[in-house]
Amino acid sequence: MTDTNTPNADQADFWNGPGGETWTTQRDRLNAMLGPIGDAAIARACPGPGEHVLDVGCGTGHTTGDLARRVAPGGSVMGLDISELMLQEARRFNEGHAVPVRFHAADAQTHKFDDDAFDLIFSRFGVMFFEDSVAAFANLYRALKPGGRIAFACWQPVDRNAWVHVPGGIVARHIPVDGPGKDPSAPGPFAFGAQDRITGILGAAGFGDLAIEGHETLVLMGGGGSIEAAVRAVTHQGPLSRAIHDAPEDVQTRIRDDLTAALADHTHDDGVRLGAGVWLVTARK
Repeated sequence: MTDTNTPNADQADFWNGPGGETWTTQRDRLNAMLGPIGDAAIARACPGPGEHVLDVGCGTGHTTGDLARRVAPGGSVMGLDISELMLQEARRFNEGHAVPVRFHAADAQTHKFDDDAFDLIFSRFGVMFFEDSVAAFANLYRALKPGGRIAFACWQPVDRNAWVHVPGGIVARHIPVDGPGKDPSAPGPFAFGAQDRITGILGAAGFGDLAIEGHETLVLMGGGGSIEAAVRAVTHQGPLSRAIHDAPEDVQTRIRDDLTAALADHTHDDGVRLGAGVWLVTARK
């Protein structure tokens, strides 16, 4: 469990339940999808030897390990996540680094960090879920050393992310769905789709020297391989999976058949790839 009563209780329940279970059991496939985006965000963050880094929403620790390799020798990395379930996997995966790597189950919005503790705060898709984003980033601001920096990746709006809206349109033919991003300000994966919202939140939290860079790519659905793996990623892992799971079995079958036909048009040598739009954000204290 986390170390505090969190205002993000719904998120804690989800990521210590079905969300965390999916990430833990499908760790390699999901990191195959998101790993190149994390690499681009880390390149923007420029971690260096001797630096002390906080990885917010670290999940199963893929980016935490990448950061640890960048800050050796002499640095350290703390991975923070609201899901103890995922952190168990992160600890197992990150044994034996050349610099100290530790993991803590806590809510970044409320956790009492030491002041001026970190040179860099980093996140790959882990900062869009706060109930009060200004409070969360103000808390992170206090944890940075003077002149320290924050760098994170977040999704652009849904309509710039074919990996969501292409299968979403197919599923919506069969069942009613509340598409992700329906309320662009609600906590969730697309909460930072609007650049002016990012600017307003970080500015209100005290950050300056803000830069937002668009990054467009193709993501590997289901971690690569067969069309069946890509379909499973939509029906069992993605933001539509809950609605699909609740549908009658015959409807689920029709959804899978239609997804199989549609995703065949997006097949590459290594699997099914669909477009993704990301913001790479940096700012300083």
